[in-house]
Amino acid sequence: MARTKQTAKKTACAAAPRVEFFHPTHTAFTRALSLAAESTSTLSSLTTVPSSRAPSPDTTGETALGQWDTNRYCYLCHDGGKFLFACNTCPRVVCQRCLGLREDLMKKVCAVDTNFHCPGCHELRDGTSKRNLTPYFAFTRNVHGKTIHVLDQPVIMSSVCERASKSQVCAESTLILHFLCTGMETRGSLPLLLKTTLDEYHTKASLEYAEVTFDFGMQRKFDRWRAKAKKLGAKFGASDFKRKIIFITVHSEVTCGDLFTGKDEKGGDVAMRVEEFMSCLFSPPLEEVVYASTLFMLTCGPLVSFQESFISMQQSIKHLRPEYTIAFTAPNFINAILKSFLVSYGVQVLIEGHALGDVLQDLLNVSLGLRMHTDVILFHIAGLGIDTLGIIAIGVRGEILCL
Repeated sequence: MARTKQTAKKTACAAAPRVEFFHPTHTAFTRALSLAAESTSTLSSLTTVPSSRAPSPDTTGETALGQWDTNRYCYLCHDGGKFLFACNTCPRVVCQRCLGLREDLMKKVCAVDTNFHCPGCHELRDGTSKRNLTPYFAFTRNVHGKTIHVLDQPVIMSSVCERASKSQVCAESTLILHFLCTGMETRGSLPLLLKTTLDEYHTKASLEYAEVTFDFGMQRKFDRWRAKAKKLGAKFGASDFKRKIIFITVHSEVTCGDLFTGKDEKGGDVAMRVEEFMSCLFSPPLEEVVYASTLFMLTCGPLVSFQESFISMQQSIKHLRPEYTIAFTAPNFINAILKSFLVSYGVQVLIEGHALGDVLQDLLNVSLGLRMHTDVILFHIAGLGIDTLGIIAIGVRGEILCL
């Protein structure tokens, strides 16, 4: 899109001189990374990445069966009736209304020794055994080692079961953190739109939103920022968030892809190399919050179009280890074009529990404006190892691009 007077304030690229600051090196943190296990994970869409670093090098990213938080809402109607039945083999719950259960059957199905399997697990089990779908006997009981049906007849669903077999409705504790470079446009905040999308599924205690403006364009400003980052790291690190979504809204330098840090002593814009910028922005212990998060880089294409800045971005990702990082190639990227994508991301990934990599194409299919405006680059650390960074670039027509 052309950079006109109308779009200039909405885009995120400009020109600025490069600055460098002295700050403590992260030797201990880097050493810990070098000791981390390099195993890849086979996480399914129904498991979550641990929200903090592994306590020992032997810890893998896999979640043992049964170690999950049960969903709060029926995954079919996103609501619930008087009773919610928790599946024995996944985090999903289904309400009695969607199962079409009569009142006279409730005593049987609510017995302590009754096991429940949701429609999704029933479908997956039949698919794994490569057989036609069998009648859905949702409730079973083990008697002398033999599985028997609790109800005489199969359950006839009263809800339309059209969701994916891995779909769920999870409302895990979630942090949405928005870092905003000073002077950037704040109206129509995309992170706030994502929070609004999630609000109805969460309590106040399970969804936290914070918007933080940064300006470390001079050494003394950076010293103040380090003190602030220490407080923020302590605050957010004290909560065990299962999901962390971090947005960085910042200008990128048009001639080299550097990222803006704020204002100098004369009020002019200054920028830093990408790796230096990320290290300063996420000064310890704030860097710990980035681990296993999803990171949205809301800036223009120079970040990934220049080789130096692109490689520097990769190094930052390997250092900080967010699970996913999303960047855009448009020379003058406009945040507003991301609205449909972000709402769909909130529903399909944060609520229904799909892995971002699995549904990225679906998200782009409902975001035609985004696909017309920019290519999308997805960085993914599989299993959160330090040497397993995968990069996928998707073009405006949904094609996989060569990098």
